[in-house]
Amino acid sequence: MSIQTMPQLIKQVTSISSTKESFNSGADNELMKQVLNDRVNQVFGAIRAAVPAHFESMYGDTTKLSGEQGRRELERKRQARITAKRLWMMTPEFQSLRADQVERAIVAIQLNCRFVPTMAEFLELASDKPEDFGLPSPDDAWLEANKRRQAVMEGVKVNWSHPVIALAGRGLWHQMGMADEIGMKKVRADFDKAYRRESSRVISGNDAGSELLKIEDRSGYADKQLLQAKFDIERQMEKQGIAADPEAARARLRGLF
Repeated sequence: MSIQTMPQLIKQVTSISSTKESFNSGADNELMKQVLNDRVNQVFGAIRAAVPAHFESMYGDTTKLSGEQGRRELERKRQARITAKRLWMMTPEFQSLRADQVERAIVAIQLNCRFVPTMAEFLELASDKPEDFGLPSPDDAWLEANKRRQAVMEGVKVNWSHPVIALAGRGLWHQMGMADEIGMKKVRADFDKAYRRESSRVISGNDAGSELLKIEDRSGYADKQLLQAKFDIERQMEKQGIAADPEAARARLRGLF
C-alpha cells in the first residue's frame, strides 16, 4: 500500500467531483490550497453519491419551493455547503490524512452510511486500523499486555505477538496490576492512546522490534549496574563489620551489650 502524506500529495492531486467551489483555506501556498480544495470536493462528491437525499436536504442545489422562498432556500444551502467545506479544509486532522485514508473513508461511506457523516465520523472512518496492517487489534493488544505484565515486571524475556504491544505498555505495567475498576478504565485509555501512537509509527515504517531491543538492552544494563552497586556496598559493609541483613545487624548489636 502506498502511504502518502499531504506534502507528497502536492505532486499528486486526487480525483475530484464535479463541484468546483473554491475557498480561502489559509494554506501557506496556492498549490497546497488547491490540493485541499480538490480533496474536499472529492469527499463531498462521494458523500452526495452515497446519501443523495440527506445531502440534498443539507447542501443540495435544488428546492421544492418557488419564488423568493426557493431562492432563499437555495442560497441557504449554498452557504451551508461552502461553510462546511471551508471548515473541513481548515481542520489539521483532515489536512494530514493520506490519500489511502481518504479512499478508505469514502469506501466506508459508500458501504455503510445512511446520513451525511460529521467531520469526526469521517476521521474515524479514515483512521488507520492496526489489524489492517498485520498488527494486533487494540483489544487483543490490551489482553496480551495484561497477560504478560507480571513477566515484564520480573524481568523475564517475553515473546510478544508483536513488539508494538510492549512499546505501548511502557510505564503502565505497575498501574495495570494495582488499579481498581475505575482506575483501570483510565489505564486502558492511556494504553489505547499509546498503542495508537506506536501503531501509527510502525505503519509509517518504524521498526518496533529494534526499538524494543534497544530499550531492553538499556534496561538490562541498568539492572546489572544496580546489582553491581548493591554487591559493592555489601562488601564495604562487611569490611566495616556492618551486617547487610537487618536481623543480623540487630543480633550483632545485642551481642555488644
